[in-house]
Formats: sequence, C-alpha cells, structure tokens
Amino acid sequence: MAQNIQVVTPQSDIERGSSTNATCPGTFGTDVVVTATEPSAGVNGGDITILAPPQRNLSSFLFFGTGSDGDTVDILVWRWYKMRNVADDGYIWIPQIAASIVDGTLSTFVGVSSEVPSSGDRFVDSIVSSETDSAVRTTAVTAPANTPYNLVLDAFGCHYYTVQFKDGSGTGPTSANFLIQGD
Repeated sequence: MAQNIQVVTPQSDIERGSSTNATCPGTFGTDVVVTATEPSAGVNGGDITILAPPQRNLSSFLFFGTGSDGDTVDILVWRWYKMRNVADDGYIWIPQIAASIVDGTLSTFVGVSSEVPSSGDRFVDSIVSSETDSAVRTTAVTAPANTPYNLVLDAFGCHYYTVQFKDGSGTGPTSANFLIQGD
C-alpha cells in the first residue's frame, strides 16, 4: 500500500552578512589558512566571517556593493570546519574554498534608505565565471538583468563562512556585503 510522504522545508529569514560593509581592496585580504584559533565573526577589511546558519543544509547568498551600475567585484566564499587535534586534544580549524566568483556585476537593483543594504548598495545581477570545488553542489539561478544573482552552496556541516571581496575592475565598488538564508 502506497504512503504519502510530505517534505517540509522550514521558513527562515534572510540575514545580513554584517551590519557594516567590508572594504573592496585591489587584492584579496587576509590569507585563509589552517589555524588553531576559532574564526571570529565580524568584518576584517575586505573579509566578512559569520556563523553558518545552524542545522541547515544549503545556504543562499545574495551579494551587493556600494558603487555604480556595471562595477565588478570578485568574491571568494570559504567554509570553516572544526577538527579534533589528537596531539593535544584541542581543535584545529580547516578552511575549504566553496566558490570563486569573478566579475560579479553590480546592477540598478538597490536596497532601502537607512538600511543594509541601503539605497546606495547595488545587488550583483550577473557573473562572468564561477569556479567551485567539484564536490560542492552549487546552483546559480540567474534572473533577468537588474535582479539579484543567487548563489546556493551546500554547507556540508561547516561551522563558519568567510566571504572575501576584491575590486574586480580597478574602479569597482568601494565596499561589499551579502545577505544569507539557510534552507
């Protein structure tokens, strides 16, 4: 006898990566390396580190920046995993690159005055190329021009994300940020 199965995805709010934007330097900022120190959430120059949405399989990212329509930003998204260090019964933190976005193009789609994203922040609406780890389930849903580009990554149980921004065109955005939602 056949049974009905109902799959329910809980609703979740979209959250800001940070209440303030990260800068967009000409090169990617801090080197992301294996460390014995737990990553700390917050903005560090061109990097924003956040806790991964808890108990969620997928994370959806919407990127935006302060600049002009057509400016480009390069983006690296890292996942952080905690691993027990048997040598001293402590932990080490291992980063893994999840996505590399080249030339994310700012659009005319903007935020709301006095909020983050603000009316001066423009959403990325297209990318020239994206590279991901072959084991990563990545889906890029591209909508018509001037609507936000959506990047969906499998969290694979990570503890943190670090998103790094870099001016992609030499005259690109002065700062950038993202919105994130867990499935």
